[in-house]
Amino acid sequence: YIFVFDPSEDRTEAIAREYEQRVREGRYPIRAKSVTMQVIRPEERGGMYMALNTGFARATGDVEAWIPADDKYEQGTFRVVSAVLNAYPEIEWLRGNTAIINEASAIEHKGRCQIFYQPWIRAGVYGMETYHVDQAGVFWRTPLWKKGGTFPASFKSMGDYWLWTSFAKFARLWTVNAPLAQYRKQPGQDSKVNAER
Repeated sequence: YIFVFDPSEDRTEAIAREYEQRVREGRYPIRAKSVTMQVIRPEERGGMYMALNTGFARATGDVEAWIPADDKYEQGTFRVVSAVLNAYPEIEWLRGNTAIINEASAIEHKGRCQIFYQPWIRAGVYGMETYHVDQAGVFWRTPLWKKGGTFPASFKSMGDYWLWTSFAKFARLWTVNAPLAQYRKQPGQDSKVNAER
């Protein structure tokens, strides 16, 4: 895990460093062969997308994803993603069902299986004219990030929308009908405000 954040006023860094210490000392229960965690605090405030660029630049794995601090992966998500990508080596980009939860973590919508037409992703139709690609439940192989990733420094929100249009130039988005993530809906979210604008 690579945890990168813009310096903030809350206890985010202290909480992250506590988990980093637990993982390093083996005091955090894991169900994988091994887990590592890095907490990175950039020197300057650069915004969410600069933090993501920093994290992905340091990533060394075969499969990548990111999840905001408010969202959650479902239990068994990594097992499902691993099984699908091992069974189908031609898949470069994968998504699953993303539930919507409220501020109290109660499920408001279970999420559903949706398929996507690659030329429409490239053209930006999804997310503007029809349903969108839920960011929290998306995974890709590292070479796809190298071809289509690295967010522009000027971005403040909706970078996932930009990333999907970029990825769609190189790969098809496949969908697995399995719950992978939970997106937390909150009042005044940047993505909702900017999409409406």
